Amino acid sequence: CEVNDARVAFAVLQSAKEREVLTEKILQTGLAACNRRGHCALALQLVEAVPDLLGEPASMRLRTAALGACSRTATDIIRAVEIYDQMVEEGADLDMVAKVAVLTALGRVGQWRRALALLQNPDDAPREVVNACIAALDQSGRWREAVELLHRLRSRHAADGVSFSSAVSACAKAGQADVALDLLKLAPVSEIVYGAAISACEKGDRPYDALRLLSEMSELGLRQDLPACNSALSACSKMGWWAEGIEIVKRMSEDGVTRSRATCNAFIKACEVAGQYDVAADALCRYFPIQEERDSIETAGWVTRS
Repeated sequence: CEVNDARVAFAVLQSAKEREVLTEKILQTGLAACNRRGHCALALQLVEAVPDLLGEPASMRLRTAALGACSRTATDIIRAVEIYDQMVEEGADLDMVAKVAVLTALGRVGQWRRALALLQNPDDAPREVVNACIAALDQSGRWREAVELLHRLRSRHAADGVSFSSAVSACAKAGQADVALDLLKLAPVSEIVYGAAISACEKGDRPYDALRLLSEMSELGLRQDLPACNSALSACSKMGWWAEGIEIVKRMSEDGVTRSRATCNAFIKACEVAGQYDVAADALCRYFPIQEERDSIETAGWVTRS
């Protein structure tokens, strides 16, 4: 599975079978490699060959491993859903790992209704399963349903940072800044939750709140990571707040936070809106030393205007 070569994989397994040393654990190891590499087709071939290799149907554990390998591309995710449908038709009792894998796949193809149906009773489901469902809802921007599940977890004191970050992220996708800020007050302090809240403020046109939350991160001893800084910069760029933007970029440089192409474009846009072309050029040389990132300035269109 590591090299995605079915011929080699089956030759090794057949050899182990002939020497009577082939076990389910060995197959699990192979499927785990497929999972790491995202080799869906090979994982499915291995599962289909289990009856011949072991003389018994593929176990829940093996099929769950195949689910995990089929969660990268849209085509593979469809296969994962097909595996899930087959398991349901057979009346299989999905364990927590299988449900999380299926919910992850359903989220990536936007099948949030099926994700909710799989969850069934969120008040009895393990936190990991509910979190996976909230994440699936986040993928589709279903903020109301995500927040509802979050509150169901909170009612039994089971919500954690993952629960809050996915719910806040769903609010961000829908531009629900007010809801995101309310959730932030209840959430455990973490970079990922703050980053999601700043993103919500950016998408909800709340630049003051985006900058306030970025400042709070520093006060709380949280690292102002790339996603948070980029969201705050994007909020500034819409308003032409070049001075605030250059402070963010300067702090990123001082803190060793890598500036990405998105960072460069957001900052340059703020300068462009404000007509601060000289400031943009100076900052580009000072804070964006990589040529690939310097080239990004051309996408902002300011060069032709300076």
